[in-house]
Amino acid sequence: MAPAHTLRQYDPAPRRKQDLEQLVSAVEELPFLSSSSQ
Repeated sequence: MAPAHTLRQYDPAPRRKQDLEQLVSAVEELPFLSSSSQ
């Protein structure tokens, strides 16, 4: 099992989190999803 600093150095989390937030905001703009979630 790799050390924590090795995993953190390898982890592309910040950019992937930003991409996920953009995807979520795009999905929320879809009318059929927003109407079904209310």
